[in-house]
Amino acid sequence: SLLLKDFPKATEAGLGRYWAGLCLFNLSKYAETCAMLKPLVGKEKSMDAAKRDVFDCVYAQALAKTGKHPEAIAQLRAFLKRAPKSKQARTAAYALAQSLQHMGDLKGAVSALQALLAALPDGPLRHNALFAAGEYLFRLKQPKAALPHLEELVKAEPRNPKALYRLAWTSFELERFKDAQGRFAALPELSNTFRNEALFLSGRAAEKLGKKDQAITAYKRLIAAAPVAAFTEKAMARLAFLYAPKEAEQNLVLYEKQFP
Repeated sequence: SLLLKDFPKATEAGLGRYWAGLCLFNLSKYAETCAMLKPLVGKEKSMDAAKRDVFDCVYAQALAKTGKHPEAIAQLRAFLKRAPKSKQARTAAYALAQSLQHMGDLKGAVSALQALLAALPDGPLRHNALFAAGEYLFRLKQPKAALPHLEELVKAEPRNPKALYRLAWTSFELERFKDAQGRFAALPELSNTFRNEALFLSGRAAEKLGKKDQAITAYKRLIAAAPVAAFTEKAMARLAFLYAPKEAEQNLVLYEKQFP
């Protein structure tokens, strides 16, 4: 920053701006990254190949992080066309899929992710891509296509609550109720975020399997854990169909008290 302030036109200033931009990006200061690197746009051709690749990829990601997805998409596509075998290409392909998703192009995002996954080794980036592909395919109402991505991820990260949640829902949509019940039942131990919904849906899956007692147990766990939650109201309504007459009457009294 001192170099840029004191010698804004020096030859070294461009290099200083490059490194300052990378530092800002690593500090998650994305607007500042864009401002720092933008003056270098059009001049990156003079950089050596490795620096140019990093510049293109980082600048595009910073654009995306600041909500400028159309610009980011154009930048990332141009980079991937120019340098498909660059060390930065995999990161760029994942970033492209994310920006396409933000623009509502889920099919385009899935296509980008599937191309990326075809040759992507195991590791954090593959896990992120697997989740994104499974999530977007689920949103596209293609649970059968989503399933193998999510199963691979949960096998690698069995305690990832977001992945387990989406896999449980995918199993439910595919009417694989035994799998869905087990996965929903495991979620409350991993995350409070999904607890109420997971307990309710484990009960619904148990009902689908004809396991009345297991369904009642799941609903009662939910009621004890969250007496006035939205899913608790649904659970109490389900118990009205499952309980014997005397228990059903007691349940109705409790329901009217908690949800007047």
